[in-house]
Amino acid sequence: MSDAVTRSRIGSMTYLAPSMALVAADAVDAVDNAIGECIAQHQVSIVLDLGKVPLLSGRALEMMTRAANRLGALGGWLKLAYPSPLLLDILNVTGVSEKVALYDAPQTPAKA
Repeated sequence: MSDAVTRSRIGSMTYLAPSMALVAADAVDAVDNAIGECIAQHQVSIVLDLGKVPLLSGRALEMMTRAANRLGALGGWLKLAYPSPLLLDILNVTGVSEKVALYDAPQTPAKA
């Protein structure tokens, strides 16, 4: 795994924290590979910390959606934590926030 993605365990969750923009192919691949390594070790509940990620590419958004689907099929999940206001806007406008959960996001009340 690349040094650009820190991995740690918090209880049953695996916490991945990339420290670069997820725009270049190698940066997106580093996160994708880290998720693949987690899956190989049966770690399927993953929090992806976006706190140090200044920008996302379309490829990164696709990778996150694909990873969330794969983890869901294995009985786990991918949640995104600490996106900046810009990243949150990108996630909302592209619809990724509807497919990949936000960690500790307030739940929207059900409409009657």
